[in-house]
Amino acid sequence: MDSNDIVLDRQAPLNSFAKSSRILGFVSVGTGLVSALLPFLVPLPIMFGMLSMVFAFVSRKQAGRFHNYAITGMVCSGVTLVFLFVIATFLILFLNTAGGQLIVAEYLDQYHKMLEAYNEFYGY
Repeated sequence: MDSNDIVLDRQAPLNSFAKSSRILGFVSVGTGLVSALLPFLVPLPIMFGMLSMVFAFVSRKQAGRFHNYAITGMVCSGVTLVFLFVIATFLILFLNTAGGQLIVAEYLDQYHKMLEAYNEFYGY
């Protein structure tokens, strides 16, 4: 018997839901990292992450156990959701301190000065 003839049947059969879970998990990670810089994109990784987890569980219902692709999708989505939760918690806690409110006040003051200079220059 050749080593090429040995087939390990430990893997759950691949289905499209497992593939979709993996792809959405990767997209969730990508958009999660981008949303750390662009906060208005935060709903995207949350949606992709939840869809990835739903597809992973649907693939389990069809195959009887999780495929590696589904596990990858769930892990990526879980890491992204935890990352976003940590960032949101840090921002909420930081902005409620005196230092955080001072930074926001300085930022808004500088923004209004720039806006006034812009309006003065263009005659608005």
